[in-house]
Amino acid sequence: MKLVRCPNCGFVCKRNGKTNAGSQCWYCNQCSCSFTNKVNKTNNNLQIFLDWLFGKHTQLDMAGEGRSFRRKTSQFWELWPLPPKVESSSSVVFVDGIYLARNACILICCNETHILGWYVCRYEHSKAWEALLRRILSPIVVISDGGTGFQKALKKVWPKAKLQRCLFHAFQQVKRYTTIRPKTIAGCELYGIARDLLTIHTQDHAMKWIQNVMSWKVRHRVFLSEITVDENGTIRPKHERLIKAVFWWCYMHSPNPLSNAEILKVMPTNKSISDIYHTIHEQFRLEASIPTWGDAIVWSDLHNYDRLFTKLWD
Repeated sequence: MKLVRCPNCGFVCKRNGKTNAGSQCWYCNQCSCSFTNKVNKTNNNLQIFLDWLFGKHTQLDMAGEGRSFRRKTSQFWELWPLPPKVESSSSVVFVDGIYLARNACILICCNETHILGWYVCRYEHSKAWEALLRRILSPIVVISDGGTGFQKALKKVWPKAKLQRCLFHAFQQVKRYTTIRPKTIAGCELYGIARDLLTIHTQDHAMKWIQNVMSWKVRHRVFLSEITVDENGTIRPKHERLIKAVFWWCYMHSPNPLSNAEILKVMPTNKSISDIYHTIHEQFRLEASIPTWGDAIVWSDLHNYDRLFTKLWD
């Protein structure tokens, strides 16, 4: 059974009968305090919300086809889970940007065990990457997909860290253009070379792979000179609460997330963030400045500046 501690001194208490209403009473031998340990329904509702958010059930699966669930948990969509301060260093970290909607991207940094930090912005650029990296101690090696502006931020914030291109992202980039069923000989060969990236484990394998790439370029140099690649028209999924869901997932996978009670006390809400932003904006009146609050999120990137996001955030 979970130990009940005294609210005054923190020592473990023992049972001390019940009230007329049937509530359990507790007594502390250290400070002679007698009290009832009331159940906090808000904490319980937050746990129900998190279980649903990270589980496989839909709202229709909840009691009352989701109506009771939405009534009990709607307040938690107002919270913004902030990344905790991580003071321990990691040998290897992974960074990536996840596009959730048009002009909405979350940059994430993690090691093999925990999420170390995250940052929301309109798109991947050096200033956004800097804001994320400055909160985290420099590692030895960084694994990146080669996103826009990351190398510039890396040289500025983590100059001694070595950069390794993510092999899986490199393969995915090739597959996006060749598809899994290429229609040309050059495409078939290139897709095979890209797949070989995932099997490289030694220096000899790497050298052989580079030789294969150079040979492919020589064999198909005429074909390559006739091709142009258009990267416009990329389609990305949209969901009005997807950013919040990613924030919750990142926070609950951080090294030491707070208890539900502490989360409810310290995490900012939509209103508190909006008030802070408007206060700073009124004080400085410089749209180019970067207002920060705890996790250095550029709130001006998403709040009241884009017609497409006005309904989403207000």
